[in-house]
Amino acid sequence: SESAILYILLRHVGAKPNGKHCLVYSAIGFFFSCITPAASGGQPGQVYYMHKDGLNPGTTAPILMVVTVFYKLVLVIAGVLLFLIRPAILLNADPIVIWWATVGWMVNVAVVSIWALLIICPDPVERICFAVFAWLSHRSIPQDKVVYWRTKAEQAFLRYHEVSRYMRNSGGILLIVLLISVVQRAILFTITWLVIRSFHILNGVSLPQIILLQAMVSMGTDMIP
Repeated sequence: SESAILYILLRHVGAKPNGKHCLVYSAIGFFFSCITPAASGGQPGQVYYMHKDGLNPGTTAPILMVVTVFYKLVLVIAGVLLFLIRPAILLNADPIVIWWATVGWMVNVAVVSIWALLIICPDPVERICFAVFAWLSHRSIPQDKVVYWRTKAEQAFLRYHEVSRYMRNSGGILLIVLLISVVQRAILFTITWLVIRSFHILNGVSLPQIILLQAMVSMGTDMIP
C-alpha cells in the first residue's frame, strides 16, 4: 500500500520512480520506523536511499511528509471513532492503558499537525537548514564543502517549494492517498482479528471492534521503538 502511494505521488509531481524500488523504499521506511522513537527514523532513511536512486530530496521530502501525515491521520481518526462508538472501552480501562492511549493519541496529533504545517509552509525547515550551515561555517569544516552542500540545499528547497505548492492543489490525489492509507491500516489491524479467530476466542467481538481496539494499542505504542 505504501509503495503504491509513493509511486502515485512521485509520478504526480513529475518524478520517474522505479515501481520495484518503491517496495524497497517502503521496507526501508518500516525498518527504521520500528527502531526509532515515534517512528521518526523511517523518512530520513527513505530520503537517503531515494537520493541514491537519483530522486531529488526536494521532491521526496514533502512526498514522504504527505505519506506520514495520512498514515498517522488514520490512527488519529480511529482513536476518535473508538471514543465515539465505544467510550466504555476507554473510560473503564486500567489507568495505565488510558494514559498510554491518551499520550499516544496526543503525540500522533502533534506529529500530524507539525508535518502538515511543514507541507503547507516549508519555510521553517529551510530556515533551520540554513541556520545549520551558518553554524558549520564558523567551525573547522572546510568552507568549500559547506558552500557545496549549501548550494545543493538551495536547489533542493526550490524543488521542495514547488512540490509543496503542487500538493496543496491536489485534493483528488490526496483523497486517494487517504483511502489507500485507511485500507492499509485496516488490513494491518485485521491480522489481530484473524489470530483471535484462529484460537476461537472472543467470538462475540466483531471485526470493526477489533480493528478499533488494535488502533488504540497502536496509539499507545507508536511513540516508542
